Amino acid sequence: SLFARATRAVPDCLLLHLAWAELEEGRGRAERGVEILKGFLGREPSTLGYITYQHFVRRTQGKEAARKVFTSTKDLRRKGVLGYQWYLAHARLEQHVNQEEEVARKVLDHGLSQHSSFLLEPEYVLATMDLLISLHDEQNVRGLADRALAVLDAAPATAAAAAAAVPGGEREEVASAAAAMAAAE
Repeated sequence: SLFARATRAVPDCLLLHLAWAELEEGRGRAERGVEILKGFLGREPSTLGYITYQHFVRRTQGKEAARKVFTSTKDLRRKGVLGYQWYLAHARLEQHVNQEEEVARKVLDHGLSQHSSFLLEPEYVLATMDLLISLHDEQNVRGLADRALAVLDAAPATAAAAAAAVPGGEREEVASAAAAMAAAE
């Protein structure tokens, strides 16, 4: 097929593999689409690749199959091949698609327990705070803000590099969210 030749010519192109998988899904062969994406990830594991794969699996095979995708990446997560975005994507899938906020919370908590460096990622901290706020868990919002700010203050060089790499002043957002929570008391 055209896609088979194209993916041999450009084997590291996620978008090409995704287009082929979606074509197969449209032809009623979703399992073939899963195989295509799995084959790609076997050669080119990446956070974006796994996020794309999990969304494809959720759409074609359901909630439990998508959860198994996350579970199957344990070694890749431990090795750091998959970054904090993988945890965020899975938590957002649980929260917004599966309507399982407590599962989303457990995913984000697990990420923090396995990777303390996630406290240096403003996007991760803010997403976790947003989820905790939606669950009306003010105590843990404050605790998370305090932990994140302590880590940022303890590592000024790392914090400066992280702040420079991420536009928008998220450190200030974390600090102002913590201040707002303290003022609400």
